[in-house]
Formats: sequence, structure tokens, C-alpha cells
Amino acid sequence: MFLVLSVLFGWQALGIATLPIDAEESMSARTLPLFLAVAGVVLALLQILRGGPGTDTAAVSARDAWLAGALLALIVLYALALPRIGFGMATLLFLLASFRLLGERRPGLTVGVALATSLIFTFLLRVALGVYLAPGAWWVALGLAHV
Repeated sequence: MFLVLSVLFGWQALGIATLPIDAEESMSARTLPLFLAVAGVVLALLQILRGGPGTDTAAVSARDAWLAGALLALIVLYALALPRIGFGMATLLFLLASFRLLGERRPGLTVGVALATSLIFTFLLRVALGVYLAPGAWWVALGLAHV
């Protein structure tokens, strides 16, 4: 299943439109999605090849299926929250909810890791890569962000 999803993701990534000026750049809007698709295909093939006799890859417990569905729902909520509350806050809340869902109960660890990850990714995108990250409609409406 993961192999099929990775191939479909890569196929869709090929359809990402790029600007003519991006033709000479080493990275474009397609670079990361294509890298993720290739990595997904490689990992899926390794998983398929690694599974030998005696491994039951078809057995998925009800809890595992529920957990996967809950994580997918969190991803959808993250995508819906991005334009409203911005990248940094949406990432922080997504990581906090994901950690809780996956069973981590230590608040110091979850808040620390989620906050550090969110700040580092925001810094890397804004400062190191120069990517514009919209602050989020709620922050703009409250007057707490300048666009």
C-alpha cells in the first residue's frame, strides 16, 4: 500500500507547475515532493524485500488501524489550520497532538520537542531558505502579525 501511495504521490508531484526561472535553479517546487516520493518507494521496496517467510505483514490490529486513521485526521486538520493560524503554530499543535496520540505522556518532553522542532523548521524555512511563510489569517486579524 505504501508503495502505491508513494508512486501516486510522485506522479502527482511531476504535475507541480514551476516558473521558467526555476529551470536553472538546483531546487524548485518539485524537488522535495519528488525526493519524498523516491524515498517512499525505496523504503517500501526495502520493506517488501525484508519481509521473509514467517513474517505476517497482513495482520493489522484494530488499534493500529485506528491509530493510522487518527494520524491521517490530524494531518488533514494540520492542512486546514495552516492558512488560519500559520506554519509555526500549526506545526506546534500538530506535533503536540501527534505525540499525545502516539502515547507520550511527559508534558516537558512533548512541549520541549514540539516547540524546538517548530522553531527550528520555521527558522530554516524563513531565514536559511528564504521561504515566505504567511503568518495566518487569525494573527493578521488580531493585529499580531505584519504581512
